[in-house]
Amino acid sequence: MMRSNAIKILYISLVFFFVQAVFVYAEKGDVNNDGVVDAIDLTLLKSNVAADADYNGSEDIDDDGRVDFYDIYRLDNYLNESVPLDPRFSIRDFKIDTNGRTLFVFGAENAPEAELREFQNGKKINEWDVNYRKIGASRSQCYPPLMNITFDKDDRYGNPKELFAGRSTYGSSMTLFYQRLKLLSECDLWEDYGNRYNNNGFFGEADVLLREYFISELFRKFGIPTAEVVAFANVRFDTGDSDISKNKRHRYLFYQRTEEQDDEVFFTDQFGLSPILATGENNGYDYQGDRFYFLTFKDPNDGSVKNVQLDPENTIKYFLLGDLINLTDRGVYHNESYGGHIASGNWKTVPFDFDLSFTCNVPQRPNVSSHIENLPAERREEYKSLYFGIANEIFGNADSLNEMLLILDKFPFDVDKNKIKNYLRLSFYNFYDHFNPTGFSADTGEKLESAAGQIMSRQEYEGLYSSFIQDCVRKYSPLPNVSVEILDSSFQLSNNDGMSENELTARYKVSLTTGNQYVYLSKYNPFQIQLQSTTTISFRDFGYFTTENVSSLSETRGPYYLILPNSTVIFDGFAKKFADNLEAGYYGASLTHINLGNDYELLPAPPNETERIYFAGNKAPRILSVDSINSLNTSQFRVIGMRFSRDKNIIRFEPSEGGEVKTIILPANPQGTQIVFVPENYDIKPGRYFLTISTEESGTGNSLGINISADYSSMVKISGAKLTLAYDELKREESLVALFDLYIIADEDVEIGKDFAFMVTAESQNNRAMSKYGEIISVLGAEVKETTYVIKKGDTAKFVVTARFKPRTMIGGLYNARITSINLPRYAFIAPRPYRTNNVLIVGESVPTIVDFPADPVAQDGEIIIGGENFLKVNNIINVGGRILVLPSLEDWVKKMRIIKFSPRAYGIMPGVYDVVVMTSPKAISDTVKINITDPNVPETVSIIKVDWPYYSVTVGKKFEPVIYVKNHTVGKLVVDVRLTDQKNWGGNARVEISPAQTVPVKIILEPKEWHASYNPHNFVIEAGLNASTTRTLRVNPISASPSPSVSPSVAPIKKTAPTTEINTSSQDTFQATPAISPEVSPTPSTSVSPSVSPTSTASPAPTVSTSPSPSASPSALLYQKLNLASLLSVVLELLGL
Repeated sequence: MMRSNAIKILYISLVFFFVQAVFVYAEKGDVNNDGVVDAIDLTLLKSNVAADADYNGSEDIDDDGRVDFYDIYRLDNYLNESVPLDPRFSIRDFKIDTNGRTLFVFGAENAPEAELREFQNGKKINEWDVNYRKIGASRSQCYPPLMNITFDKDDRYGNPKELFAGRSTYGSSMTLFYQRLKLLSECDLWEDYGNRYNNNGFFGEADVLLREYFISELFRKFGIPTAEVVAFANVRFDTGDSDISKNKRHRYLFYQRTEEQDDEVFFTDQFGLSPILATGENNGYDYQGDRFYFLTFKDPNDGSVKNVQLDPENTIKYFLLGDLINLTDRGVYHNESYGGHIASGNWKTVPFDFDLSFTCNVPQRPNVSSHIENLPAERREEYKSLYFGIANEIFGNADSLNEMLLILDKFPFDVDKNKIKNYLRLSFYNFYDHFNPTGFSADTGEKLESAAGQIMSRQEYEGLYSSFIQDCVRKYSPLPNVSVEILDSSFQLSNNDGMSENELTARYKVSLTTGNQYVYLSKYNPFQIQLQSTTTISFRDFGYFTTENVSSLSETRGPYYLILPNSTVIFDGFAKKFADNLEAGYYGASLTHINLGNDYELLPAPPNETERIYFAGNKAPRILSVDSINSLNTSQFRVIGMRFSRDKNIIRFEPSEGGEVKTIILPANPQGTQIVFVPENYDIKPGRYFLTISTEESGTGNSLGINISADYSSMVKISGAKLTLAYDELKREESLVALFDLYIIADEDVEIGKDFAFMVTAESQNNRAMSKYGEIISVLGAEVKETTYVIKKGDTAKFVVTARFKPRTMIGGLYNARITSINLPRYAFIAPRPYRTNNVLIVGESVPTIVDFPADPVAQDGEIIIGGENFLKVNNIINVGGRILVLPSLEDWVKKMRIIKFSPRAYGIMPGVYDVVVMTSPKAISDTVKINITDPNVPETVSIIKVDWPYYSVTVGKKFEPVIYVKNHTVGKLVVDVRLTDQKNWGGNARVEISPAQTVPVKIILEPKEWHASYNPHNFVIEAGLNASTTRTLRVNPISASPSPSVSPSVAPIKKTAPTTEINTSSQDTFQATPAISPEVSPTPSTSVSPSVSPTSTASPAPTVSTSPSPSASPSALLYQKLNLASLLSVVLELLGL
């Protein structure tokens, strides 16, 4: 009975909302202004859109300032009783009363009791006893907080209590009851708590809750297992925290919990998944996968580690739609869980946390094909066929775009939706354009069906694209009236607790006086300090500014300090910088800017500088990196560093596993930054070494691990090599095919993996190259095992290897091909003696291609040089994170390419990491590269000081334990995530707590499994927090007697289906989602049945039942406007028996 009343209350609120909507939207859709919305209006609307008639507000159903095909879709659905003119969901009103406790309780073991009360029109209509706790990793700093709330299932007598009634799109259920919820607050972490140069969410213009909701609904619409938004809520807090207002309402999304097993219908049951999901929490980070094809996880039943296949359809949809919306911040067990699909035996990705999405760089094409190309050869055609069917389903139907726009229109909070709408129109158009016979058939050989309806004309697209990218920039408000006075400052040098590194500290006391308005001061580095010196560089970045004492503030929760009008606030704090790499000289500090938040440009501080002190500087040599093309003992090694002696450097090679220490003496270049040597010339044997350099004047510096490999290229003989060009039926260049006959002579038993064994490179005369792993066609003279070929000692084996390249993705020119490396696990990568094929001329693509760009950060006032091919001499369009530059290119005769040069500061480009593309026309667009533009004011918080990596190779089953030294450069304690992952996202993770200004060693223990030996080398990226990364290379060898690799659970064969040849164009499309608790409920509902769109995986899903209002094409539309609202509501109450 209690649940029945709850549902009735929900229906009443929806009815009340719908009746209000009728009054507001009565004129929408009445194109001929006759007081009735009917089929005549739809006909007129179609005619006006086709004729590109002048704007008419009654035709603009979604109020986005344009009349287009989406308005036709909306009006058509309204007349078909599918969607009301105002489709927005209802917003519910809640208060959380913690009974005097603090709201900020963190940790699963702490979950105090509270009351959750729901109100309607100011009156309490429901109350639940709940337990609450604050949650979040990066978003744990958010205010108001992200929370988990758990509802009591039983009272103290064991009687079941009412759970939370929320919306549902599962099956025919419009409401379900939920036992535990995730409360997601309106916290835009990367905008409010990050730097101003990140364009995520279009520089914060796209509401973060809108982004989270839209992506959740989009994924569920296409069957990707994703938690559902069960309520949209305004939430007030009554807590023991004195600085939290009891009357302020905060916007929240209430999400179901994917792992909850006490809801009315479990999330896992909705998608046909096994009850226990594989997560980072229950697996750690030792078990990995590639996110596209396979996953390793720990079975909760027996603790065994298993390797399973990810569901192809689910994964392709997830990656394809993720590319559409620029979804990032993904990784194995990072913002992803995984569930075993009971029916198929495959595993499905369960994504969450979608705030990093929608950037100014509108995607031109998806990246799914590149993932398919990395699959085992025998699976690629199957995935390509499935990929085509999915692309046809989504982008072969213009109503897919309309349904996406409708998801946005259902969002009930009053936020701007037009920016995301226009982005979706552009990205959907680009993807549809890519999946056309001229584009997609190059990948699959199949043709996409024509879109069932129109999206927009090419002219409309170019106009919308131009206006979008010009508008997608950070917009600053005029600076408020703030007076800044520096009351005190000091600067000192100290030794860091006996460590070798010295520390510079700048301390400031600053007063801010406001005028007649409120002023917000960002807590993210509020005062920006620069280091000044008499050395070669006058301005250097400094540490993060930490406030110790703040006076007279109104509010300090959240990302900002709030300063009242006509008041003065004093800030006292400091910033630190380690001086290990500074040269000798006099140093001081100056406060340059005040950060009032991302809505304002930085406020300049009055001129100031501390007194300068002398720092003698560090004189010992320092090794930064060691470079070599292939690490062979016959190749040149280059040691990069600083403070080397021009004449005499003592270089010490200490074997990592013990043995004779080798010492050589070499000069450096005149700048003291490089030393070069060839190991073979100094009798340095292959192996792993710790390298140290010392000078007579300055002593010994740091050490760095290096690997020197033996050159076994004499084992390989290539007897034949041929390159041919194949054409399709339209006489277009289809594939560039390389074929090699090669022999491997074994001086001892040799194993070669069946996959990823031979790297083939096609190269042009202007040094343009493309590489991929070749396929082995035939083998003679080798023993065939399950995953490897074995050549016995003294035997010679012949391999026939081929590789296919796509000319339409290549730059035109004269090409030849060669095998550039062979993966023989015991011998590392072998570089054969160069043996090239014949030359073949291809026309290729005329799109611009970026060949060379800055890999290291570039200062804002420095120069960026982008090199490439097919650049125009004039009028190249460079898109730098949404900022458009039109620049010429110059010929670089040394690098044999054209280059484009510009200074970020000259074009108003602020520091940050940007996606950069070069365009020569709207259709000719280069690949995207990332360029990091640095800001001297952005503080360094965490860095990797050094890495103990005494490994070049490791054997399956043998652990290796790299040690990563991570430093906290701040004056506060930090919790830092340290990650070590290879190109397949396999690796390890550790979370450490680092005290202020300390360096800690972090050991990550890994043990490769058999399948890790099937691809080499493993190129590891080492990351600490968000700010530092480095790379290391490792080869994984099979054990001598290779055991069978772990057996995956049985996987049902994937059913291949032919691509759809007929697209359903009706308004009740197969993928038309049916929202649950929405204003689609009318006082006199008519029931319609449409094919199920629920994410269930049963063979015969139940139909989805939706209730929709009668259309206003009849006199009932006028009746709605004349009815007294109170009398109508009383009738509804009587019908519901209340």
